[in-house]
Amino acid sequence: MPIDFHLSPPEEGIRQAAAGFSAGPLKDAKQTYMQYQHHHERFQSTRPIYHQAVAGGLIKGLIPPHLGGTGGSLVEAVLLVEEMGGEPLASMVFSEPGGVANWLEKGAPGLSTTATPEGDEWVLNGEKIWATNSAGWDFEGADLQCVVCRTMNPSSDEPTDAIMILLVTMVDIKRNSPGAFKVLRHVSTAGHTACSGPHIKYTNLRVPARNVLCPPGTGAAVVSGAFDCTAVLVGAMSVGVMRAAFDAALAFAKGDKRRGAADLLTRQAVADLLSSVKMQAEACRALTWKAANCLENGPGDYNARHELALAAKIYCSDACTKAVTEAINVVGIELPYFKPGSRFRELAINVNALFCANAALDIFQDAVIYVLPMRMLYHIQVPRRQKIALIGVFNNTPDPSYNNYGGTVWSAIECNIGVVCASLPIFKALIDRFFPSLMGYKRSPLRITPPQGSATGKRGYMRRIDQSEFELEHGTGWKDSYTGNYDSENNNNCSTTVEAKPNIQENRSEEHLRGAEANKPKNGGIWTSTCMVVSHE
Repeated sequence: MPIDFHLSPPEEGIRQAAAGFSAGPLKDAKQTYMQYQHHHERFQSTRPIYHQAVAGGLIKGLIPPHLGGTGGSLVEAVLLVEEMGGEPLASMVFSEPGGVANWLEKGAPGLSTTATPEGDEWVLNGEKIWATNSAGWDFEGADLQCVVCRTMNPSSDEPTDAIMILLVTMVDIKRNSPGAFKVLRHVSTAGHTACSGPHIKYTNLRVPARNVLCPPGTGAAVVSGAFDCTAVLVGAMSVGVMRAAFDAALAFAKGDKRRGAADLLTRQAVADLLSSVKMQAEACRALTWKAANCLENGPGDYNARHELALAAKIYCSDACTKAVTEAINVVGIELPYFKPGSRFRELAINVNALFCANAALDIFQDAVIYVLPMRMLYHIQVPRRQKIALIGVFNNTPDPSYNNYGGTVWSAIECNIGVVCASLPIFKALIDRFFPSLMGYKRSPLRITPPQGSATGKRGYMRRIDQSEFELEHGTGWKDSYTGNYDSENNNNCSTTVEAKPNIQENRSEEHLRGAEANKPKNGGIWTSTCMVVSHE
């Protein structure tokens, strides 16, 4: 790999071939598979495109010559992947439900997929998930599966000594009984909308002993090496995505003015974003190429070489996310902003659908909030008119706000109304005293007659609630409501007794006068009275 990063003629030829395939069969691939709703259906729709890739030699270009392919260095594989973004399918079947991050930790269960030797065969049992292409085109098994599993009879207690890799072919699956290989469910993977990585299960699947690709004790190193190579390819895919995002954003900035006098590309903010995307893409490309060359050629031992591959995977993935976000900031996210035929038009947000969905959720939330307090308000111990008025406070009215300005105004009104409502209880006594009609009551004069030898009685009021109920309204020196005998604990100047007439009815509102202890109704009931005697001490 030259230090000036000039590609050799073979490498440049591979790059041009991959770019031509990307601009040809792959150009309209998304329009084809996006017609289907489910990911596994989209995956099946890409089969003709994959057939063209096989016929063009692109798949063999990823395989080294000593294994039957036509590929060269890992750098050439990186070029293929970056530019592109036979029908036989192969899969390394590794991941399992529940995760495999700590699969080689000593003392841990490890892989749940096991292989048991029986005569000249191995019996495979277990479940796998997220293994790309593991179910094949027809979901009955890939043409070749490299199943990472664990032997039941390891040579030691070291986890690596139990790891092996078995080859499972379509011929092996058909030779077994139905149900030996089964797709349990299809899994939709975020970001890979036309990819198949289903949840599969092996049940006593028998394969010949000659299908052992890596005997027990050697499989772990092969798996780690495979992931190191694909780590570099993940970096290459990230570079490809960044380049595509940059090209789309650049074309948009050159051809759109946003009702201005000049193209968006001349705007400083847009130019800065595009420059940032391009710098990240170039930096990630250099890191990816270096990691590919270093993994194959050194310097250093393997542990030192594969570290750069992992760095390329992590750094380029993070940079890709940031770069695409910046490209989105250039073009915006509203669907009308994307011209018909735009490369990323289906990635835009349909603003009308978003607002309608958000409005529906808001309406549902408002309805729930409105209904929640109704049961409590219905059973509250207040007069009926007050209860109806209180329930009316929670009544929703149509929201006339239409834009941000209206929303801001109504939010301010809501805050101020909240302050007013929080202050209302303080003014209740004042309103009762001077404006009783606002609360739905009528005043009637009541002369309170003191007993013999007491001071002159004071004038108070009785408020009519309905035809059979009266409630004492405070006069000078006593409260609005009474929940017990009015004695010296509440007023140091006088004590009260309540006389109930024979035709007085029971009332359970705690804001009404309780009867005297001698005449206390059953079950703590409440008596109303129109006669009250105040004795002064």
